[in-house]
Amino acid sequence: MRKKSQMEIVGLLIIVILITLVLFFVLVFLLDSSDSSVAPDDSFAERQLIENFATAFFNSETVCKDANDKQKNMGEVLEQCILDLPTFECGDYYDACVFFNDTLKEMVGDTFDEYGLRYFINVSRTSPSGTITYLANECAENRQGFELFTPKNVREGFTNVVVFFKIRICT
Repeated sequence: MRKKSQMEIVGLLIIVILITLVLFFVLVFLLDSSDSSVAPDDSFAERQLIENFATAFFNSETVCKDANDKQKNMGEVLEQCILDLPTFECGDYYDACVFFNDTLKEMVGDTFDEYGLRYFINVSRTSPSGTITYLANECAENRQGFELFTPKNVREGFTNVVVFFKIRICT
């Protein structure tokens, strides 16, 4: 009789273990499907690419120099373009906006075009309002994707001038 009761206990234990495993797999499946609907894994990589591109672009040194022969970065070239200040020397360029646009196109080509990514880039300003740069590669402004939208005051003393730098990688 003792052996029979031990067999029943082992049988119940096996049933409990099987039920626990089934519940575990059901919970894992439910939790996994809810996470994937929140954000695809690619969004982190796209966000990092855009943020790294913007940081590297605006901090990159240029051939432009001011009257004191100090080298300027792309953020300072954009300020020069927006505020329409007297242009500092930029190699063969006599206009900071033209230099900014050409350099942005070149860096976008080296970054996004190289990897076959579709993108939308718009750099605009307030006061006077207008678009400084508009680049798009098979991607419209209203397409879905991750974007970086950065309003930025250009310089102290020019608080009414705001730059909007908008980049989107389309999915």
